[in-house]
Amino acid sequence: MVRSTVRPVFAIIVCSLIAFAGGLQNEFVDWDDQPLLVENQAYQGFSAAHLQWMFTTSLGGHFQPLTWFSFAVDRATWGLHPFGFHLTNLLLHILSGVAFYFLARQILRHAVGRGPIELAVELGALAAALFWVVHPLRVESVTWVTERRDVLSGFWLLSATLGYLKWLKCERRASRNKWYALALGCYVLSLLSKAVGMTWPILLLVLDFYPFRRARPLGEATQHEDTSQIPSLEAVGWRRCVVEKIPFFLVAVFFAGAAMVAQRSAGAMWDFSVHPLSLRIAQAFYGIGFYLWKTVWPIALLPLYEQPIDAAPLRLEYVGTSLVIVGITMFCIGKRRKYPALLAGWIAYVVLLSPMLGIAQSGPQLVADRYSYLPSLAIALLLGGAITNLLRTKRHYDRVIRPLLGACWIVFVGLVALTHAQVGVWKNSRSLWERVVQYAPQTGLAYAHLASLDFREGEYELAMNRGLAAVGILPGNRGAHWTVARAAMEMGNLEAAEEHLLAVVSLVPSDASGHALLGSVFAREGQTEKGEAAIRHAVELEPTQSAWRFQLGGFLASERRFDEALVELREAARLQPSDVEAWFRIGVVLAQLQRWDEAAAAWKRGLEIDPNHRETTLKLASLLATCPTP
Repeated sequence: MVRSTVRPVFAIIVCSLIAFAGGLQNEFVDWDDQPLLVENQAYQGFSAAHLQWMFTTSLGGHFQPLTWFSFAVDRATWGLHPFGFHLTNLLLHILSGVAFYFLARQILRHAVGRGPIELAVELGALAAALFWVVHPLRVESVTWVTERRDVLSGFWLLSATLGYLKWLKCERRASRNKWYALALGCYVLSLLSKAVGMTWPILLLVLDFYPFRRARPLGEATQHEDTSQIPSLEAVGWRRCVVEKIPFFLVAVFFAGAAMVAQRSAGAMWDFSVHPLSLRIAQAFYGIGFYLWKTVWPIALLPLYEQPIDAAPLRLEYVGTSLVIVGITMFCIGKRRKYPALLAGWIAYVVLLSPMLGIAQSGPQLVADRYSYLPSLAIALLLGGAITNLLRTKRHYDRVIRPLLGACWIVFVGLVALTHAQVGVWKNSRSLWERVVQYAPQTGLAYAHLASLDFREGEYELAMNRGLAAVGILPGNRGAHWTVARAAMEMGNLEAAEEHLLAVVSLVPSDASGHALLGSVFAREGQTEKGEAAIRHAVELEPTQSAWRFQLGGFLASERRFDEALVELREAARLQPSDVEAWFRIGVVLAQLQRWDEAAAAWKRGLEIDPNHRETTLKLASLLATCPTP
């Protein structure tokens, strides 16, 4: 038994490493990694305040305290080096692949029976696990650090399913209770990582009907089923099966509610007036077909499939996909007696996918590769079942084993190669968004991110052009307007800067940074009254933000309103006592007021903070050398 599991587990580990190891050298990307992990200090520790934040925050639109805790462990272990974060994601995915192998082996054994050749089940389970674990659709969940929630919740969900199977097979009451508690506990841990498994109890009911046949007496096998070799489980009827799942359903409802609250708190949930129900239903059908097609043909996978601006329920691709999905469903229902696995697998696929189909739309994406992480388990299991069914008789085994295994290895090698290439797409922010522009040139958000990268690298003209392209596609994209405005300022085009900053503050009136920068533009244009009003509005919006106080103080000083400037600069220094620039500017204003002793004291305070601050040192030295008073 041990020897029979070593080789499959070894194959899963090796293939996973070959496919994904390149991602260990990838960077954090500006698609949530930067704001959530690099710039965010709130998760970086284990104090009571840090833990409270993890269990109450809706940052990023998710309730995921266990995921935040895992990030905190990585931060404490590796610092902010992306290697460690990527390594944890990969290890969790490999563990999930191994867990899925053991799960698939048990499910297939119940589906097709033992038969003359036990090896058929082993090979079918290995094929299912390899197909799932190295498929290119897994790249986004594994290689994108932010999506730790997928691999972590997936691992605990697979563990919960294994615990449930142990509970089914255990005969001792005390042991059964322990396995049930373990399954429930793992399910809670999965939902604490991400609420994506909220429909999992329905999946357990599907398993009870097929292949476990617990929801009906075993003697009621259809005319096409041979149950003589099927491992026996007690038939308890569908009502008992539902009652057993009540604790799981209660947990699922609680976490589904928490997920909805997190989405709304983060402002990620789309209103029905913006995205009507008819369109959501059409896109749900499209999503079911999209993931199925990309599972079969994983070419040109993208980090973002943006919602079409002209989306409508009767778009050709939506209607066509809906007809295909309805056709597949009717086929599975029609063949349910001869091939019950088809209907069970199809229901499991749709059930696992349903929370991500956009009925409760959030975010700019129409579909996303990461949403296939759990639903693809059902497709992989159907593939494994088909291979097992071909090999489970001696006659079939002798005739097809070699060509079938050869074909499977060719497919797996191709999948590994595609996955390895897809991992490179996530190498850094630029490769990520250039990939989107390459295959989906009408994706406004991609141009906005590239424009921001260009600006940070000093390519102001390119940043402005790409930002304008983003605005042309998505006029309401605040980030694109912001980048265009800053690039225009660097290029001396104050008129364009003003235009796009006005767009920023009209889109988000509470954006203090937009008002502050707009004030700078007005001041440079000589519109001093408008400039002061804009900066003062930023201070009103965020009165505890020292940057706006500092900017207002600098503006007032430039207008030679030194007493007013001193008030704002002292408040900036009070809010941020370690800001050497604030103390430097305070000294300058005091010197203008000829309050020499106070100016010297302010500059000395600044040098206590940063002894190497050159401007402060020069000012203090000049004052000490030339001051008319001792």
